[in-house]
Formats: sequence, C-alpha cells, structure tokens
Amino acid sequence: MSSSAQPRRLALLTFLTFLGITCITAATGATTLSFTPAMLDFGNVVMGSSVTKSFTIRNTTSSVPILITIGDPDNPTFIVESSRQFAIAKGDSQTVTVTFTAPLSIGVADATLPIDNTALDEPSPIEYKLHATIIDQPSEFVSLQIDPSPLAFGNVAAGGSIEKNITITNQSSKRVISGTVSNAGAPFNIISGGGQFQLTPGATRTVAIRFAPGTPGGYIDSILVTANSGDSSKPGDDTRRISRVLLAGRGTTGPGKADSTLILAFPDMLNFGTLTSGQVGMQPIVVMNNSSSERTGTITPPANSGFSLVQGGDYFSLAPGETHEVWLRFAPTSGETIDDSVVISYTINAAGDSSRTLKIPVHAIAQISGVDDEQGTTGRAGYLVSQSYPNPAAGVARIGFTLPESGPVTISLFNLRGESVRTLVDETMAAGSHSVTFNAATLENGIYIYQMRSGGVNLTRSMTVVH
Repeated sequence: MSSSAQPRRLALLTFLTFLGITCITAATGATTLSFTPAMLDFGNVVMGSSVTKSFTIRNTTSSVPILITIGDPDNPTFIVESSRQFAIAKGDSQTVTVTFTAPLSIGVADATLPIDNTALDEPSPIEYKLHATIIDQPSEFVSLQIDPSPLAFGNVAAGGSIEKNITITNQSSKRVISGTVSNAGAPFNIISGGGQFQLTPGATRTVAIRFAPGTPGGYIDSILVTANSGDSSKPGDDTRRISRVLLAGRGTTGPGKADSTLILAFPDMLNFGTLTSGQVGMQPIVVMNNSSSERTGTITPPANSGFSLVQGGDYFSLAPGETHEVWLRFAPTSGETIDDSVVISYTINAAGDSSRTLKIPVHAIAQISGVDDEQGTTGRAGYLVSQSYPNPAAGVARIGFTLPESGPVTISLFNLRGESVRTLVDETMAAGSHSVTFNAATLENGIYIYQMRSGGVNLTRSMTVVH
C-alpha cells in the first residue's frame, strides 16, 4: 500500500468505527469487491459532445459494510456525477455514474478513477480505468449535409436587414432523417424552415435566416440542427447528431472603404472571462471574404502559450463570399490578466505580394491556485462543478457541485457573447455536495457557459439548450 493511501484508509476505518462498524473481512481467497464492467469504455464520442455511463461496485464476501470513497479522475474531461461516499453491505451493489465531455480534438482519452475502500484484502485506492475515443463524426452521421456552414451576412447598415439561406440535405440512399432546427438570438432570426423536419433520401430543406442589426458592431451566434441519425430498422437506436451552424454579421453606420472590407472577421472581441488552471475555454472566429477576388491569409493566436487554434487551422484560401471557421482555445498556464489580439493577415492584390492585417482583441483572466491535492483535482482541492444533466437540455436541467468548505457561492449562466443571462446560485452554503435545478425551456436555443465561483476558485463548463 502506498504511503498516501495508508492515511486515507485509516481515516475511513476510523469513520466506520465511529459508526460502530467493526472492519473484519472474511478470510477467503475471494476478492471482496467486484466491478461491472471491469473498465468503463465510453466508445466513440463526437468532439464537443457528452456521454454519461455507469458501472457498479459489489460487495461479494465481506459480512460488514465496506465504506467506499470515490476520488476525482486524473483527467478532468471525466466527471463523477453520482454520490462520492457510501457503504455497501454484503451482497449489495452501488452504481457510480461518470460523464465524459469530449474536447474539440480527435484522439484518445484515458483516466484512472481512484476508489478508496475499507476492504482489508483490496488495495486502496483501487485504480478503476476509464477510456474514450474522440472522433470527428461517426459514419452514420455523414448522410446529413448542411451548406453553407458557417453563414456570414457581411456588413449591414444598422436598422437594415438581409436574408440568407442554408440548405439541409439528406444524402442517405435509404434512411429517413428527422430532426429540429432551432432559432438563434437577436439580431438573427429564422424566417422559414425552422422547427421540426423529416427528410426522405435525397430530399432537402431550406432554412431562411434574417440578420437585422439594431446597432453597429459585430455579431456571432448559432443555430442548432438536431437530427436523429440512428437506424430505424434497429429498435432502440436513437443516436442523435447536433450540428452547430455559426451565424456572423456586422452592423455598420454606413458603407466602409472598399479596401478596408476585403476581409471581415467576427466577433469584434473574444472575452474568455476568468478561467482556473485545468479549465479550458473555447470561442469561435468566422472569417469572410467580402471582396470579388480570391483571398488567402493566416490567423495567428495571441502570444501567450495558453492560446491555440483548433478545429479549422491557421491558413485560409477563400473564394468571394466564402467563410472560414476556426476556434480559439485557451487553457491557462500561469496566473495573469491577458489583453492581446488574434491577428488575421490577408492578401490585397492578385499577385499576393501585398497584405493587410486586422486584429480581434482577446481578454482573459487566468488563475493558478498552486495547490495540488493527492487526487489531482483542478483549482483548489475539493471544489467541483459537474456537467449539466441532461445535456442538451430542453426543460428542467440540473448542475451538481461540491464545496470542501462553507462560504459564499455564485453560479452564473452566460451566452457565447459573454452576456450574463441568469444567476442560478447566489448564497452562502455549507460544505458538501449540492445541486441546482433550473428551467432551460425559457432560454433561447444555443450553447451556454456556466461558471461557479467560491473560495477564490472559478470553475467553468458549457451546456447546450435545444427545444
């Protein structure tokens, strides 16, 4: 037994003794605890989506209850959603639920889940394995095509409006696809083609969207296309695909100079707010060729090592009217306030030997706690905010969180523009596990960020609302 595990086991035994439970295990060669399955494999998970699975722990031989304490996985993309501490009597079992949220990059995710226990013939902690494979999109999803994506409206005088279309096509040769097209927030609005749809093989659906900026400035939002991509011939196959189509446009006070609007970039600013070590922020950028000639260029992230470009790349070559979508990722590496820029350089003549640049300001506050607990939690030891459930949400949603000590707690909900849309918690709470429920039905469809602040720690996660 490791030197770090021994004190934890002694603490657990002391707790059981306090409850009047004598810790004696049967002197047999059998294993006291059994796990089903032996490891938790989440299978293929699409980038940016979440999957929740469970495993069971069974007390097979001990005549006295075994006290179990579940730690934090050593990979923060895995979150334990269920109770962390419980006792299991002989013959009984307990279910542990874990949610995996896939990052926006293809690869493999592995984690070890430490399980402290008072079984005298078991190691403590037991290292339970978690595994997931992150994919771009599974083969059963490729039959649904959405074009164009993203959709850029260019410059529109404030008070005016413009309408553009996207087309959803079922490219399958035999499968009927049903789904829903959600609306975006103002100044974007679906004029026709929104709501529920059903497409036979080869069929298309046109969705008309209006951009009507009331004031000058850059705007970016998204609509969500939620489609049933399961095989209707297989009962229970209800796999869903959620496609996000970014919408971008700029309200102006009047037409700009011709050479200043060759390339448009959205939004006007990227504000990541406050992130703690171990947390990751993602924000989209849309670049549009607003000229009548092909334009090439590069996108350079801020110099801080915590920033990187993902899902889109740093080079673009755009025909007139075409767009390029890229996401800026920020994972704090040091405690500081950052005010920098994403720099977009692009050609302004056919020969490509002359270029121009434009900048998108970037703001972020990075906090590093400098405290590492033996279970590898991020931020100060013991603080945790879980993935909202269900995700996506249409009605009532729940967010679980854990506090290692009593104190003031706030949980706030933000849209992708960084605007606060709701305060879910704002009170002093006792140490322990808590949850808050709220009605997502009153929110507009889209992606939201929720942030918990307590004890100098800021923890941030994202959720999706689809009606």
